[in-house]
Amino acid sequence: MDRTIINNVNEIVKKDDTLWFLGDWAFGRGTNEVIITTSRKAINCKDIRLVFGNHDKLIRNNKQLQGLFTECGEWFCQEIGGRKILMTHYPRKNPTHKTPHWESLVDKFFQQYPTGIHLFGHTHNNHTVTPFNMSVENNEYKPISLEEIFRRAS
Repeated sequence: MDRTIINNVNEIVKKDDTLWFLGDWAFGRGTNEVIITTSRKAINCKDIRLVFGNHDKLIRNNKQLQGLFTECGEWFCQEIGGRKILMTHYPRKNPTHKTPHWESLVDKFFQQYPTGIHLFGHTHNNHTVTPFNMSVENNEYKPISLEEIFRRAS
């Protein structure tokens, strides 16, 4: 699976593009610093921004591993192509994410930006199939372009 994802990313994402990765870079048992570093170096894109996922504890707690990425954070809110986009690991309603402020963060985003787009990962087993679920398992193990995201949002 890892090799397929890396090959698909390198086929679609160009060296000077920005790749937003919505968490769980370090997914799976036995993941260690070498695997994280090797997989990052195998991707040709220079600008990768990582939203921490629940499986990214090693990266979250290691500044050196964070340095493999352009930027790391709990979530990002960007204006891209004239639209506000909130990028998180978790969907708005998620029974495995027990932080009380989570739903209110997403609610506040939509109150402030009614035409905004909320992109998320986390849902590896198709429990939340929506046009904005960026989990690779729901997208043929391929990254989704901004053009496709905007098409899905229209």
